[in-house]
Amino acid sequence: MQLLEKPAKLEVTPLLLRDYQKQAIAQVYNFFRQGIKAVLLYAPTGAGKTVLAARMICDAVKKNRRVLFLVHRAKLVKQTVKTLHKSGIEPSVIWAGWHEKPDYSKSVQVAMVQTLQNRELPPDIGLVIADEVHTTAFYKLYTEKVVPTYGGEILAFSQCFFVGLSASPWRTKTTEGYCHLFQAIVRAPYPQELINMGYLVRSRQFGYDGLIDFKKLDTAGNGDYTQTSMQKVCTPIYNAEVVKHYLEVCPDRKAIVFCAGVDDCCQNI
Repeated sequence: MQLLEKPAKLEVTPLLLRDYQKQAIAQVYNFFRQGIKAVLLYAPTGAGKTVLAARMICDAVKKNRRVLFLVHRAKLVKQTVKTLHKSGIEPSVIWAGWHEKPDYSKSVQVAMVQTLQNRELPPDIGLVIADEVHTTAFYKLYTEKVVPTYGGEILAFSQCFFVGLSASPWRTKTTEGYCHLFQAIVRAPYPQELINMGYLVRSRQFGYDGLIDFKKLDTAGNGDYTQTSMQKVCTPIYNAEVVKHYLEVCPDRKAIVFCAGVDDCCQNI
């Protein structure tokens, strides 16, 4: 792989951070200073993972390090690019659906893992950030290509640093974990702590008995209900009742619905 000349330092304007975000990043850097090369950063939904990533990218660019930011969804590509623009960084995007061809000479490469697995890796990367690492790190691209290329045979001797971001750093399979990928973990505040700080709205829960027969639900080995059994109880009648109760509570608000399967999504209410 051909190495690129060190790019000229960019004038970046780091985003303003909340106190807990500053603390989380400081803990990541403290691990790096101790010789640890790969850190898992757990930050729940609402904690600002994109902002955390953007700040670390800015810090790396200011130190003349090239950065590879990995995502697995189109929305995350656009969100990250928009956030980086606020800091004065114009990244290259490695994604088949992007409107421009990637420029490997740029200091920051935002890459869709599905696209990058079929292309050459950007050279001379000094920081790899994997967003939604509970998914991206389990692509073969990450374990068989990214880590060996930038981390070398012995991670402790790596000149590259690795950060994994996730709001849910766990896997449903008991045989899958992160110990082979990361050496330390940093935790941002839990959702309840963010609520207490005033950064998240306190949630309200509503439940209704008698809508389904729970005896018809089977559990998998991990304690979750099986998709097959959920599809049996999530009938059009059940869905209509859910919508009815929702409209009674929130008639003027939009909703996000988690369905039991494709058929459930296609039912007309």
